Amino acid sequence: MIARCTRPTSRFYPNYGGRGIRVCDKWLHDYPAFIADVGPRPSPEMMLERKDNDRNYEPGNVVWATPTEQARNKSTTHWLTVKGERKSLAEWAEITGICPRTLWQRTELGWTDERVVLTKVRKMTRGLTIDGRTQRIVDWASETGTPQKIIAARLHRGLSPRDAVYGRRDS
Repeated sequence: MIARCTRPTSRFYPNYGGRGIRVCDKWLHDYPAFIADVGPRPSPEMMLERKDNDRNYEPGNVVWATPTEQARNKSTTHWLTVKGERKSLAEWAEITGICPRTLWQRTELGWTDERVVLTKVRKMTRGLTIDGRTQRIVDWASETGTPQKIIAARLHRGLSPRDAVYGRRDS
């Protein structure tokens, strides 16, 4: 903590001291004061974590955390708020059982946080059924002249098989 915030020779300095993150004076010069505020390390796997990455190492902003907890509190973490609950994309993936990549792709498509998390994943079958006829995507593509990639992209965006193949309501 002290090295990354005070020593320009530390390889971590650019992401800490170099961007203005400091250690409060109380902790910088008084290790027992640090222990009194934060407590001893609960286990060897635990590491210091700042709750708010833009604030300093200071009372109220530092806790002991597991590597998994820390990984979810990085400046690159993507946060989603659904029904008033703010969680990382990884946490929502665990809760919903939806692949994190799927959630990320949905955010890239511009979906709202609620739609990203609450939309169920459709099970892809070996074929698409339209008006009682089931064919592979490649066969629908050949029959209609709609490229396979376009059909797949439309399905991914949530269109029905009919609309994915024939392009209705596609914008």
